[in-house]
Amino acid sequence: MAKLDPITVSALKMLRLDTDRVPRNHNDLAFAARRRTKFKVWTQEQTDAYRHLWERIGQQQAA
Repeated sequence: MAKLDPITVSALKMLRLDTDRVPRNHNDLAFAARRRTKFKVWTQEQTDAYRHLWERIGQQQAA
């Protein structure tokens, strides 16, 4: 497993996701985030964390 950068680790923790099971695609991310966070309204930090992970997945798929 590749070492995760601190921003990604922080984003995973913000959304209560496991750092050893990083979502591989956008569907995995959406499902995991909905399941793990029971909040009806996300904070700005949680939204930013989700956006960071979404963009990270997009960059990995493009590579």
